[in-house]
Amino acid sequence: FRAAIILLDGSSVPEGSPSTRVIIFGDDGIFRQTIGFESIDGYTVGIEGVPHIVMAAPKVSDWSKVTIRHEFAHVLQGYSGDDVPQWYFEGRPEFLSGVTFGRKNTGYAFGGIPKRQTAVEHFVEWDALVADGFSFSAVETSEQASNAYFQSSLLVRHLVLERKDELGEYLALYAQGVSSSEAFVSVFGESAGEMGPRIYAQYERDDFDDMRQFLPDLRDRAFEQTLVGSETVAALVDELKRANDGR
Repeated sequence: FRAAIILLDGSSVPEGSPSTRVIIFGDDGIFRQTIGFESIDGYTVGIEGVPHIVMAAPKVSDWSKVTIRHEFAHVLQGYSGDDVPQWYFEGRPEFLSGVTFGRKNTGYAFGGIPKRQTAVEHFVEWDALVADGFSFSAVETSEQASNAYFQSSLLVRHLVLERKDELGEYLALYAQGVSSSEAFVSVFGESAGEMGPRIYAQYERDDFDDMRQFLPDLRDRAFEQTLVGSETVAALVDELKRANDGR
């Protein structure tokens, strides 16, 4: 997954950076004590310079492909330090979390974006999605909030794979203080309200093939895993509360 991201856009972890720590709580209620929001499945927070991915034990089989990948993409974004709009900040990790791998990891493809309840009435307005000040947590219903991630990932997927140079221009304009909506129309020649429905229809029809070969020397990384007791869990909850209160 990390190699796929590097090949896609060059994002990587700087040399000498600490390994990302993943904390998985076996009880959803305890996980919620650390963050206080009901609408998220996981989050990323830095503690003493170490990136932490925090989540609850999953109820679905593909959790590691979705939540951990999404949050690890946020870790990479943290190293870049770019000033980006919210739709891109969440849409890029959502797009990247849908990577699928060929037999024996000989190649990979983008397109398996985690699906949502995609009835149009559950979508947020595309133009509102890319506007300044859009908040995923402020969307009226949980269905719309979930679909906002899906819609953002479709925009990112289209722009990264089809209009990468223009996407760079858009992000540069935004970083210079141009509003997200104004920059969108200026660079792409149409509003998100015009682009979104079209690429959504194309996404349903797309056939996703392997894009390119992995690096020849790619190897799986070993992970250190530790099961901890109740006292350590309590200490982790307190530590994460302090970290989230401080940001």
